[in-house]
Amino acid sequence: MPTSKPSLLDSETKLLAAEAAAAIEQHLADAEQVESDPLAYAQRLGITLWEGQERLLAAVRDNRRVVCVAGNAVGKTFASAVLVAWWMQHPDAVALTTASTWTQVKQQLWREINSLHGRFQLPGVIHQTTWELGPRTYALGISTNEPDRFQGFHGARVLVLIDEASGVRNDIWTAAESVATGPEDRLVTLGNPVRPSGPFYESFRRRHGAIVQLSVPDCLVWQREHGRVSGLVSSEWLEDRRAEWGEDSTHWRVHVLGRFPTVSDARLFLPGLLDEAMTDAPQPTGIADQVGVDVARFGGDRTVAYARYGSRLVEVFYIDGTDHVTTRLRLEQFHQEHGAKVYVVDASGEGSGLADELRAKGLPVVRVAFGELPRDRTQFADRKTEGYFALKGFLEEGGRLPQDEELAAELAGVEATIVEQRERVVYRIVPKEQLRKALGRSPDKADAAMLAVLAVPDLAAQSRVLALVAEDLSAVPFGDDFEESLVDMEF
Repeated sequence: MPTSKPSLLDSETKLLAAEAAAAIEQHLADAEQVESDPLAYAQRLGITLWEGQERLLAAVRDNRRVVCVAGNAVGKTFASAVLVAWWMQHPDAVALTTASTWTQVKQQLWREINSLHGRFQLPGVIHQTTWELGPRTYALGISTNEPDRFQGFHGARVLVLIDEASGVRNDIWTAAESVATGPEDRLVTLGNPVRPSGPFYESFRRRHGAIVQLSVPDCLVWQREHGRVSGLVSSEWLEDRRAEWGEDSTHWRVHVLGRFPTVSDARLFLPGLLDEAMTDAPQPTGIADQVGVDVARFGGDRTVAYARYGSRLVEVFYIDGTDHVTTRLRLEQFHQEHGAKVYVVDASGEGSGLADELRAKGLPVVRVAFGELPRDRTQFADRKTEGYFALKGFLEEGGRLPQDEELAAELAGVEATIVEQRERVVYRIVPKEQLRKALGRSPDKADAAMLAVLAVPDLAAQSRVLALVAEDLSAVPFGDDFEESLVDMEF
C-alpha cells in the first residue's frame, strides 16, 4: 500500500502553530522583562529618558534602597513617576509616596503620575493622589504630618518613595523605613541636597543604599548629544545662575552640581567666630541703639532681652516663663534708667500684646513677625532668616557678644537651608522646633540677640515725615530718597 505524503495544508498549519507558540513565548518573555525592569517598561511606552534617569531606574531595579541627590530640573520627579507606574505592573504591589510638604506631594510627583496615566491610557482608576488597580494593588500619596499614616500598608511588594527628602522629619523617615522591610521592597529617597544633616544626608554619607547623583552639567551634555528634551534644564538657565550665583557659591554646589553643602556652609556661626566674639567687658553706658526682645510663648520658655550699643551686645534680662507684666515693668525700668532708640519685639505670638502695651507707655517699639516677608527677598525666605544673617554679618565685622555658654550653644546650632520660593533660590533658617529638640530648650537668647541687630525702620525719621504730613502735605519732600525711605516704613 503506498505511503501518503503530508499535505501542504498540514505543513502550513504546523508552521503557523510554531510561529504562534514562539510569539506567545516572546510575549511572555517581554512581559516578564517589563515587570522586572523599569527601563524595559519605559521603552515599551516609548518614553525617552536621559542617561541619568536611566541610572536611577536601574538602581531601583537592582537595589532595595536608593538615594538620589540631584540638581534642579534634571528630571528626577518624572523618573519617579515612571517608577511608580512600573511598580503598578506587579500583582499585589503597593506604592507609597511622600514629600516634605503636602503641596509637593500633590503638585509635583502626583501631577506627573496623573499625566503619565492619561497620556498612555494606563489601567486602573486614578485620582489626585491615589491610583487603584485592585484591592491589593494601589499607589497612594501620603502627607507628612503624622508618622502613623504609614502604618497598616502591606503587600507582596512595597515601594516607598520620598521626594524632596532633605525636608522630611526624622520620625516620618523612620516610619517610612518600617514599611519597606520585605526582600522585594524598595525605599527610594530623592531631593536637592540642601542640608548637610538629617536622615537624607546621613543615608548619602554612610552609603545606605545605591547612590545616584544627577547634575545639571551632565544633563546638558546628554541633551547636546541627543537633542533637547522638554522639561529638562536648559543651558540658558545654567548661564543665568552662573551670573547670579557664581560657581563658588553654595547655591551652585547644591542646585547645579547636586552636591551637599559642607557643614560650614549650613552653620551660620562657627566656633571660631563665636569664640572671637564673646568677651568680658564693662557694661556700656548711655542710650542703647536697639533692644531685642524675644517673648516666651510656653511655660518652659524664657523672655530674653539684649541691648546693642554700637558693636557690642549686652544682656538686659531674662525671665523664666510667660509673666508679661514683669517683662513690661522691667523694660519700662530699663527705658527710664538707660533708654533705647528702639525696642524690637518678636510679635509672632504672645509678644504682640506686649508690643502694644509698651507703645501705650510711650516706648519706641517696632513689631517683627519672624515669618513675615524680608526686606531682601532675593536672598532670604523670611524676616527671621534675614535677621540671623544680619547677626552673622555683625559678628564678622567685629561685633561682640557677652560671655554666655547658653547663647553660644544656641547660635552654634543655627543652620540655614537653601529653598526655592517664588521662583527664587533663597536661604531659610531651620525651624525653631528642630533647634529646641537638639538643645532641650527654646533658643530664646539667640532670637533676642538677632532682634537686637535686625535692621528696622527709623522711627525718628517716620515721626518727622508724619509731622510734615500733619502740617502741610505740600511740604513733604517727594524725591527719590524720600520714596526709598517709604519702602522701609511701618505705619
